Amino acid sequence: MRHLLIERTDQGLEIARVEDGRLTDHVTADTGGLHTEQVMTARALTRAGGINAWFMRLPDGQTGFLQQTPAHLSAGDLALVQVKKPPVGKKAAFLTTDIALPARDLILLPVTDRLAVSSRADKEDAPLLYALGQSLKPDKMGLIVRHGALQADRESLLAQLTICLQRWALIKAGLERADGPALLYEGRTPLMRALDDLPPVDMVLSDRADDSLPDGAPPIAYDAAPFARFGVRAQRLRLTARRVELRGGGFLITDPTEALTVIDVNTGSASGSGSDKEALFLRTDLEAVRTIAQILRVRDIGGIVIIDLIDLKDEKDRQTVLDEMKAAVLRDPVKCVVHGFTALGLMEMTRKRG
Repeated sequence: MRHLLIERTDQGLEIARVEDGRLTDHVTADTGGLHTEQVMTARALTRAGGINAWFMRLPDGQTGFLQQTPAHLSAGDLALVQVKKPPVGKKAAFLTTDIALPARDLILLPVTDRLAVSSRADKEDAPLLYALGQSLKPDKMGLIVRHGALQADRESLLAQLTICLQRWALIKAGLERADGPALLYEGRTPLMRALDDLPPVDMVLSDRADDSLPDGAPPIAYDAAPFARFGVRAQRLRLTARRVELRGGGFLITDPTEALTVIDVNTGSASGSGSDKEALFLRTDLEAVRTIAQILRVRDIGGIVIIDLIDLKDEKDRQTVLDEMKAAVLRDPVKCVVHGFTALGLMEMTRKRG
């Protein structure tokens, strides 16, 4: 059974997805401050050097950085912007004028007249998604059709689109009243974002009895300690360690660097000889790639990933491991591309950064 678990902490909200008790995703959300999806009016302060970008005054007094800006923007002007990336450390929030209002299976682009499909779609599904998008796309607006739309019925897609259009109507109404920096749309709640963006679940367990979900969402129930019930923190501690033990006796070493993440696979305490040794190597590599796919999701590792697997002599076995890795990352809600083995026998893949 697939569960989405919600727990409150002093730092905000923690959300975990477990499948048959196995942790697949972990999300932390700060319930205050700037966060992705917020739409607001912001005032242009100063132009950033000689590039077409502005520092903008936001409603809370913070400064944001707007790189894609209308050519007519001048100091003192108000602009409708959306938070694309929240502030990190000393870096200001990254803003955009390309407003996007996401739902589970589609994304409305109210100020951009274009149609696109999910980058996760393969060559067979892309034309079907594009045709579906053409039948749904509002006039003079844009639409991105997500891969999951193929499994959704038309009534559900129209309902999602209606909600997005209602959100845009509220934003426009607020824009007409705004005479300074003002927050016009808070964005989806962390819980709704998790339900929309992560793979489907059968039930939601929350540590707060008054949590509720809209019609069409999975059932929600109260659980005083849902993380403890499924051992989420112990699982996450294991998967975020530098050394991760495999049940078959092997282990993984994960080393993040500035340019990429390197994962080394070792046989550890497992041993064998002759044909038994080759079978052991294959079993260890197969367990390793399944665990690595889990690590990438739980730790939200993005960019280039290089995996130093145990060397296999049989090309058929190497292909089996490669196919297993491709199958494992298909379940990842973030786009992953497994490129294959390099000349040195290293598995090379990429995972989209958040």
